[in-house]
Amino acid sequence: MAQGAENGGYAFAQQPRAVSNRKKFRDPALVDDRLAVNIMWDRRVVRGNTYAAQVLPATAVPDPVSMQKDAEQRKLAEIKKRQRVRQVARPNTPDAVAGRRHMDVQTENFLEEISDRPAELDQDTQTDAFMDRPPSPLYIPKKTGVDRETQIYEGDLFDFDYEVEPILQVVVGKTLEQSLIEEACMKPERERVWCGDVARW
Repeated sequence: MAQGAENGGYAFAQQPRAVSNRKKFRDPALVDDRLAVNIMWDRRVVRGNTYAAQVLPATAVPDPVSMQKDAEQRKLAEIKKRQRVRQVARPNTPDAVAGRRHMDVQTENFLEEISDRPAELDQDTQTDAFMDRPPSPLYIPKKTGVDRETQIYEGDLFDFDYEVEPILQVVVGKTLEQSLIEEACMKPERERVWCGDVARW
């Protein structure tokens, strides 16, 4: 119930009630398996730095010597138990009658000759002389597509004399033009050199 204090503050008070009668451990049948799917909710996953040493109490790490002794004792107990079961399960064979003796006999469907040393035989064979491997044939890829053919006579595609005439005119014209320009530039200089030579004479 909520009550207002005289000094203008706010206070809350509730009637006391008994602690709920809750079980100490959860019932495995009622555990929600959805939490187990997410590894972030699994308490077995170690949080924090994985490089840090896991400090475990001394009682948590068993002594390897004691573990080995316990394993040997369990093994011996299991062997003794098996021997006891065999002795109870199969009765001993009675002793042989006077004048006879016990011996091992094969009772399988297919009898096998038993000997101390198995039979040995020598076998040999001669292989034929190998012929040289023939050279691999030249690889020719499989032809794809459809073949077509056409006939082109001489002069159908390109006439050299006709096609080269404009190019030849341009080359000859440019050469003559350049030579005339050079001649016009060199004429005054040549006259000056000649005049100097005449004056020297």
